[in-house]
Amino acid sequence: MNKYLKGCSIILGILLLGIISIIIWYNYDAAKRRQQAKIDAVKYSEICEQTEFVTGKPYVTLTGFDSLEVNKVRFLLIRQGMAVRDTLTSPHPEAIYESVSIQIPFAAFKKTDTIVMQVIGEHEYFFQVSDFHHYAYLHYGMMGYLGTYDCRFDDHRFLVNGKANNGQLRKKDGLATLDWKK
Repeated sequence: MNKYLKGCSIILGILLLGIISIIIWYNYDAAKRRQQAKIDAVKYSEICEQTEFVTGKPYVTLTGFDSLEVNKVRFLLIRQGMAVRDTLTSPHPEAIYESVSIQIPFAAFKKTDTIVMQVIGEHEYFFQVSDFHHYAYLHYGMMGYLGTYDCRFDDHRFLVNGKANNGQLRKKDGLATLDWKK
């Protein structure tokens, strides 16, 4: 019986040592992946900032408007002081209550371009949107950072009428007139 107990203790010790080794390896690997993710976030963000074009028709959010104040939205794409494209859109009428997301109707434009939005309704409001950015979106799986990334449009980091913004075009920030040919 003593030999049986001794054999079970050895097997149990080996299993316990194996489990502890796996836990230590997993924690070490996870810490190494987190450290690599921090390094890659900086490196890949610099690469993404070099992206020249914005694609995918990003969204902007209008806030503070009611349904009578937004009948149509006119978009002007301004490149080097000249209007390149002009598009008129109509948001869904039931969508305008507190806020509505409107897709910028241009399939691709340069990050250095300016988009002038004219909200047409009872009154007109102008928004000059510029200084677009991309960021590195790191890919994660069940075991942590995978070491890959893609560049995504940062829809919460741009200038509205020359001021930093959190991605929302607020009614109170709209201009009554705008001379975009400056």
